[in-house]
Amino acid sequence: MASYEKTADSDDPVYQSVQNSSFEPILKAFEIKSPNKDSTGVLINATKLFTSDVKALGLPKDMRQRYGARRLDGGRSYLSGAESFPENTDVEAVLTYQADSPPSSSSTVTISVEMNHSMVLLPEEPMQACHCDQRVGYFGVERINYSSENQQADEECVIRRWRLTPSDVEAYASGELVKPEEPIVYYVDPETPKKWRPYVKKGIEDWQKAFREAGFKNAIQARMPSENDSTFDADDVRYSTVRWFADDFPNARGPSVRDPRFREIIESNIYMYHDIQSLLRDWYFVQTAATNPEARGQNLDPETMGRGIRYVAAHEVGHTLGLPHNFASSNAVPVDSLRSPEWTSEHGTTPSIMDYITG
Repeated sequence: MASYEKTADSDDPVYQSVQNSSFEPILKAFEIKSPNKDSTGVLINATKLFTSDVKALGLPKDMRQRYGARRLDGGRSYLSGAESFPENTDVEAVLTYQADSPPSSSSTVTISVEMNHSMVLLPEEPMQACHCDQRVGYFGVERINYSSENQQADEECVIRRWRLTPSDVEAYASGELVKPEEPIVYYVDPETPKKWRPYVKKGIEDWQKAFREAGFKNAIQARMPSENDSTFDADDVRYSTVRWFADDFPNARGPSVRDPRFREIIESNIYMYHDIQSLLRDWYFVQTAATNPEARGQNLDPETMGRGIRYVAAHEVGHTLGLPHNFASSNAVPVDSLRSPEWTSEHGTTPSIMDYITG
């Protein structure tokens, strides 16, 4: 399993020493069934990699603890599917564990989970790393640099970010707005309820204003694949997707797929759980019901709920752009302004979409 926690410039003599001292762990060994004609590749049966209890690929540690999962039962674990795309191959497996506290049917003392593993082709040319700056909030990854000019190995932080390259470098350098060579595109899941799709689209494209400040126009786009579009598949790493899940979990998530070498964000799948609506309704009640009779009912009107879904979509897109929560932004507004109806009606209650405004 490759590790990039230690690094050095490839033309620095110490680079080879870093490679030699970073012995990578072996996850699984396989019998070679057959080599190809020139021995540049071999055929193996990788089934056991996905159906045995390989800790790096199996049930996550927090779920093992939550459900009291113990031994994996190989007789009740199997491959359930596989699919290949131009830049990734996905393998699905059902794993069954003995469990003291399964989430349902506790008398079975068993938990079965479906795991999806995606093997993604990395870019041929790694993106140039961008170092963290404490003044700007980005998700960062620590690593040790042995090519430091200091007389020691230095810890450094590299941020997660998309690769945006100006289509016209000269115009960009002179301060003109230019299109990127490849925009960031999010596809709205065709399984999203039709009435909420326009709001999800608006939440994605709300970020265009931020990219314009960075010199890019149309840098981030939302597209709506048709329901019978055979070329679109949410599991294809070429498509970043906002997905809608039929789940009563009142939340949303914004994970992303990243190149482990220099943390380029390659793709993201935002998860919008169906009952995010109940969370938005509760937030709206807590924040406005004291003076807003419309917030006191069982359901919000569609326009108000739509604006809430737009907010959540924009917030989760922010995470997939590499931005963590910005809880400190609330401190930028004086308390007397937050208590002013005139001020909040114009500016809202927080200057950052990455803040939580739960009241």
